[in-house]
Amino acid sequence: MALMMPIMSSVIGLLSLSIYWIGAYLIDAATGIPAQIALFSNMIVYLAYAMQVVMGFMMLVILFFILPRAMVSARRIEEVIETEPSIKDGTVAARPGNGEIEFDKVSFKYPGAADYVLRDISFKAYKGETVAFIGSTGSGKSTIVNLLLRSYDVTDGKVLVDGVDVRDYTLEALHQKMGYVPQKATLFSGTVFSNVAYGDMSSERTEADVRTAATIAQAAEFVEAMDGGYNASIAQGGTNVSGGQKQRLSIARAVCRRPEIYIFDDSFSALDYRTDRCLRSALKKETADVTSVIVAQRVGTIMDADRIVVLDNGSVAGIGKHRELLDTCPVYREIVESQLTEEDMRR
Repeated sequence: MALMMPIMSSVIGLLSLSIYWIGAYLIDAATGIPAQIALFSNMIVYLAYAMQVVMGFMMLVILFFILPRAMVSARRIEEVIETEPSIKDGTVAARPGNGEIEFDKVSFKYPGAADYVLRDISFKAYKGETVAFIGSTGSGKSTIVNLLLRSYDVTDGKVLVDGVDVRDYTLEALHQKMGYVPQKATLFSGTVFSNVAYGDMSSERTEADVRTAATIAQAAEFVEAMDGGYNASIAQGGTNVSGGQKQRLSIARAVCRRPEIYIFDDSFSALDYRTDRCLRSALKKETADVTSVIVAQRVGTIMDADRIVVLDNGSVAGIGKHRELLDTCPVYREIVESQLTEEDMRR
């Protein structure tokens, strides 16, 4: 490919020069203006045809370059299409529940990996409780969320939702129970309304529902300031709003669904401390009767949780409330000391 362009350019240049050279010689040798004009016209037509022939050969060469790549790409696409999903639907359909979660001696390693990411994780979360996970990067916090959502199946143990193994639910029934806010907030092209009401298949959402969800998520102020309010345009990927605004709209989307279980996977990282505090206060009222799972890096986000699970290299280093863990869990105390003052620690 690197040689083709300079070679073909040289061929085209030399061919054009040759045609002009010979044409000029023939025109000069012709007698009479009409004959010279006819020869000049023939030369231009001949040059155009010659260029078409050369370009045709060049396209043929490019085709032979591209064809093997296209065949390889087609085989790769075919492999993806024909791949059988490893996550199979269960038989338990949607049914009302309390949103109780239980991890029963759960261990997990990614397919093909030698080491376990999680080892012997056990905890329970009851209706109305907030369970938070904290730990260093790579300790397995987001993996627990993925197991709960059944993005992966556990290697050992069981994950139970309302007393039923998540592997026994249909994926639709399992996901209908949950309102999930991922680490990376994703918005779609459309309006604020369509993004907040997105994915809710339980019933039609009105603008009042969207307004309420946005108010809880501390998004109402900036949304109403936008041109068009709740009908304001959102670009693909949310490129016309800030990171914190995207997170708040994603939280509003989860709140609007009114699920049995809220899952916040480090969903407050782009918020300032004041907005974070106001948002958690509003969420606490909204989620009083449902189960909440929070994954966070900031201690201030999870201090008020009913139960804090401290993870260290894939294992549980401690479970309890904030004050209890300060006295009993060195790993948690180390994290807290790196973020808070002694006065803030004891609040």
